[in-house]
Amino acid sequence: MLQLLIDYAIPANLLILMFIAGTQITVEDFRALRRSPSPVFVGALGQLALLPLIALAIINAIEVNSTIALGILILSLCPGGGISNTYAFLARCNVLLAAMIASIGTVASLATIPLWLRVLPLMPGVHELQSAPASTILGQLLAYMVLPLGLGILARYRAASFIERVALSLRRVSTVLIGIILVTALTTVGPMLADFATEIATAAVLFILSAMLLGSMLGFRMNRRDAPVLVIESGVRNVGVALLLGSAILTGQDFALFASFLTGYFVVEIIIMLTYARVLASRRIGDFA
Repeated sequence: MLQLLIDYAIPANLLILMFIAGTQITVEDFRALRRSPSPVFVGALGQLALLPLIALAIINAIEVNSTIALGILILSLCPGGGISNTYAFLARCNVLLAAMIASIGTVASLATIPLWLRVLPLMPGVHELQSAPASTILGQLLAYMVLPLGLGILARYRAASFIERVALSLRRVSTVLIGIILVTALTTVGPMLADFATEIATAAVLFILSAMLLGSMLGFRMNRRDAPVLVIESGVRNVGVALLLGSAILTGQDFALFASFLTGYFVVEIIIMLTYARVLASRRIGDFA
């Protein structure tokens, strides 16, 4: 079952997720990017450049299983996840900015992921990434991320009215697909999540809150509608990409524990981000009261 997930389910899942993410992008978004590129590029490139350093600091500050530590590192390499659009919408923030940051970050990660895969193994205590096949991973990222993202953008351009009608359903589908993959992987090694629950929760909370703090710093001088988007985008990682990277690096029980970590991480992320979105939304409602 686990091998079927690695070989077929995870790549297919990522294809669909990136296509859905592409349908959230419009021609007007690109025009807005041309008029005001700074928030997009600061949000996209800032996290890709700095999150791996934060991950390194965390795994050196706490004692966790080596596979969980690797999971934090892999997540830090990934671009933002499409579900961040939903959190931005719930928080009454700039959803278009969230979508553009995720998209630009996805394309930029084609350069940053292979670069970090070469740099991180040189750091003390990071040995698992030494065998990471950077060229193979780059090809997978092109095929499973950039191509479907472009097709999604094209679909939005060609059938905008239809895509707008089903936009909410597509967001829900993307969340459900990630959940199905994680839960299916988890069923093969259920006890692992219980055995490592404390380590997983601690690592997830520290990484997400540190990433959100980074986003707050990146958006420090931005307006009240844009700044929280950088907090959300920095705190939300693309779990589908993390699964793809993990499947290229880990095998057997190591990948099973990695999938267990991502399951626990995803739950923690949802709790933190929904809480943050609710607080922001209530403040905005209060501003208009």
